[in-house]
Amino acid sequence: MIRTFIDAGVLIYAARYLLQMRNQKSQFIALQVLR
Repeated sequence: MIRTFIDAGVLIYAARYLLQMRNQKSQFIALQVLR
């Protein structure tokens, strides 16, 4: 029970991290296009 809870937390953290990285990359590309 606790084990699966920790695994779920890690998965959510990893997903949020990947989404953040993708958002930063798309923002970076948008900035370069605007320039």
